[in-house]
Amino acid sequence: MEICVPRESGFCPGVKRADQKIRDLAEHHQDKKIYILGALINNQNYLTKLSEQNIMTVGRIEDIPQGEWAVIRSHGLAKSLQQKLMERGPVLDLTCPKVKAVQGEIEKWASKAYFLVLNGKNGHPETLGLLSYNQNHILITPDSDDQNLYHHLEEIAASKKHKGLFFTSQTTGHSPTFNRLTGFADQIGTHHNTQVYHSICPVIAQKEKSALILQQDCELSLVIGDRSSSNASRLFQRLSQEQKNCYFVTDIEDLKKQAIDFSSVSKAMVVSSASTPLYIEKEIINYLENL
Repeated sequence: MEICVPRESGFCPGVKRADQKIRDLAEHHQDKKIYILGALINNQNYLTKLSEQNIMTVGRIEDIPQGEWAVIRSHGLAKSLQQKLMERGPVLDLTCPKVKAVQGEIEKWASKAYFLVLNGKNGHPETLGLLSYNQNHILITPDSDDQNLYHHLEEIAASKKHKGLFFTSQTTGHSPTFNRLTGFADQIGTHHNTQVYHSICPVIAQKEKSALILQQDCELSLVIGDRSSSNASRLFQRLSQEQKNCYFVTDIEDLKKQAIDFSSVSKAMVVSSASTPLYIEKEIINYLENL
């Protein structure tokens, strides 16, 4: 069986950077535990591997012993939590540079009394962190009612409470939804102050584009990722719309459990989400090549 893999498959640059830096920190502090506040990335298999190296994932600041190394995950943290963390001991900030840039833009326009209109996933850790940089905000999801939303945003812009509207997105936000928002920004901007910051990560979009092209010549596609990962779920949703033989797998054991019939498949595509480590992809490719 021939296996095709998009060049962009696997960790995005921000996650690669975070992975390398946290391993370097662990190497220099082999006798101590390191604590990440929240999952570094949304992949349980990877987090288990980290715990075997004394890199622990915790859910509360109180779970980190005073004075011990704490890590801010790639999604970033709410501003107040980050400040509290830095008061307790040494901190390694692994917030993705693209996420950090969005945080900065939101804070800048908040200081100018702009209302934040954020495209993102409700409850996602990156979204929660971004919203903390402007208390005057609204979160827009793919399920938002466009007609009512437009009128609501117009009312906010026309009020005297804010100088204008600032439109931006979670870096892994839904592109079609953000495109509609930028259209609203253009319309509202003819009468009121609006600013738009294009923050959706181009690596994610390019991966999807490359995978869509590759799978056209394949009889089957596998999307590898954790089910808690929004970028993995969205990648699978997009590819499965174009390929009926498209499957979501978390790791090699999950692939075996699904008992997919590969007997008539001569060419398959494998693509990993931005939060899927390379070793999982390699195990699956090796398994497929030896069928």
